Parts: sequence; C-alpha cells; structure tokens
Amino acid sequence: MGQATAQLWGVVASEPRINAVGGSNVLRLSVATDEGWGERKVTTWWSVELWIKSDQEKRLNYLSHALGKSAKVFATGYPCLRSYTDANGHERQSLELKRADVQVIVPAPKEQEVTQPRRTEPELYDESLPF
Repeated sequence: MGQATAQLWGVVASEPRINAVGGSNVLRLSVATDEGWGERKVTTWWSVELWIKSDQEKRLNYLSHALGKSAKVFATGYPCLRSYTDANGHERQSLELKRADVQVIVPAPKEQEVTQPRRTEPELYDESLPF
C-alpha cells in the first residue's frame, strides 16, 4: 500500500534553515496556507522539509535565497502529524511535510523591494485621458 501525499499552495513564513545531515542538506521552512475568506479565514502552519544532496550546490543556493519570507510556493510531500511537549509542559502538535519537492511560484522579495510597496492594481482613473 502506498503512502499518502499532500500538495500545498502557500506563503513562506520564515527564512529557511539549513542543516547538513550525512551526504545531504536539509532545508526547513514554515509555510502558511489559508482556507476561507474574511472572518472565516483559517490559516494552517506547516513545517516543510526538503532533502538536497550535497552535490546539488546550485539548487541549494537558489532555494535558500528564493524561499525567503513571503515567497509563494507549491509543495508536494508526505504529510505527518508530530506530537511534542513545549517548554511550558503543554502537549502540542505540528503538521509537517516530509521529503518535500518545492516549486517557487513567486520568489521572496529582495531586501530593497520589501521596504518599497509595490503597486499591484492598475490605476482605475487616468486624469490625462480626454474623456
């Protein structure tokens, strides 16, 4: 019997963390997915884990920059519910996407782009038009 897979469309919520494990690098990041609108909007937080072989240095370099905070991504992997006890002794659970494959839909903005708001909607009224 096969293992379940999950697909996520979401926004990266934190800068990626990279750890070397054996002959691979593990890139971990938080991804937020939303469901619903307005007051009924629910955000689900996922811990996404990518394994990148150490000989794929170009891929690791690209992903570590493109997957910064506020990047939009599509991720496919194996969902896992992990239980743990937090620092205050409370039982918690987290959703994880293991051995994920991530496609960058919109890369994280560069630092200078973050400080300057982007105009995303076209101007509805153009005063230079004669009508």
